[in-house]
Amino acid sequence: MHILVIEKNPDLCHLVELHVKLQTSQTLPLERAESPHRAIEILSGTPPFKLIVIGMSMAEEGIYEVLTFLKSKDSNIPVIVFTAPTEIDRKRMHQIYNYVTLVALTDFSGLRLTAKKLLGLS
Repeated sequence: MHILVIEKNPDLCHLVELHVKLQTSQTLPLERAESPHRAIEILSGTPPFKLIVIGMSMAEEGIYEVLTFLKSKDSNIPVIVFTAPTEIDRKRMHQIYNYVTLVALTDFSGLRLTAKKLLGLS
């Protein structure tokens, strides 16, 4: 079970990883991608991912780029977008990819609980 964290800021990436690990209480293999381009390179290879977390500093267009790639591969990997999107952004994300869950930027508890649920650990 692998998790991909997409976040350009290393400190924020570490924080997201820490909260996911805290809730799952497991040592899960985590990979980091600092850009949408790198994330797509990683997703094009192996291993298969059980969960993708897109961090709070990822640009809106970068999020759409990753979601569009996943849709093009007929993927059903759950994605947590940990950011502060507007309602229009939420609709656009769901139009692009059906397996997106948005978690508010300051809701680390929500991030942990959503990760646990999507990983089937609840």
